[in-house]
Amino acid sequence: MKQIFYFVILFFAVSLFSCKKEKDFILSDNEALFIENLKNAYQAEDVKVTRVIQLDTVVKNSIEINIFNSELIAYDNSELNIYLDNIFIEFVKTIYKEDKYDYIKILFSNGKDKAFYHNWKWNGREYDAIAIQNIIDQLTAPDYIRDQTFLKYENQGEYDSLLLFCKQLLMETPTDNSVLKYCGVAYYYKNELDNSIYYFKKGRDLFPQDIDFPMNLAIAFGDKKKYDIAFAYLDTTFQYDSAYPKAIYRRGLLYYKTGEKEKACEDMRKAEEYGIEEASSFLIMNCEEKNNNNL
Repeated sequence: MKQIFYFVILFFAVSLFSCKKEKDFILSDNEALFIENLKNAYQAEDVKVTRVIQLDTVVKNSIEINIFNSELIAYDNSELNIYLDNIFIEFVKTIYKEDKYDYIKILFSNGKDKAFYHNWKWNGREYDAIAIQNIIDQLTAPDYIRDQTFLKYENQGEYDSLLLFCKQLLMETPTDNSVLKYCGVAYYYKNELDNSIYYFKKGRDLFPQDIDFPMNLAIAFGDKKKYDIAFAYLDTTFQYDSAYPKAIYRRGLLYYKTGEKEKACEDMRKAEEYGIEEASSFLIMNCEEKNNNNL
């Protein structure tokens, strides 16, 4: 009887304390959206947000994000720390301009019964002000901002804006490999292949160890139907990485365009094993062996 009474008291004490520490916690719109996306991404039963508690004391300017019963990630997953670090980085990306937190704690929990602690298992990480500032420093670094601008224009299909941005940067840093690369990419998407090739070749000359330049040149020359040159650049790419998935996939396409279907299907099977989704579609559409295996 005493044991039951103890657990009842404990339950109400924990519940009251939890309500108290959540009472003054108001999420911004960005934070609320992040939490909702987090819940969906990990197929979690719930995601609770509270203040961090240390030695029965609420830590000011802190946040605890607790992910309950994820369908995708078990709390005892051997790579859990990687997932926690990734969540931390993405959360700081969301809130760093608000400068709200000095302490962030992120947990994966198995179960939600806080009254009976022996049934409530959790595993998590804590990030202090130094860790938060390190991420903010990276987010505000000029190179990071530049690269994010590249990606934004590319992902949104704003190729004229991408090209203009690259040309402006070229005036300041005419031998920057990323700028040369994205100039070539912008022209490629604008279907100006000769201009695209010009910048990829310039990057290749200046940065001969950068695998992206011969890879991109192979793609551009393949689109121009200059297959011998495209194959040659793929051979160069394979000298850097003999199992480069993107190059294997592209070589498969070139084999198919030049009538070597058996070699094309062989490369596509390899590319599929490396996770290239387009290779799976190619196999279904063009390789009889793949179709027969699906019957």
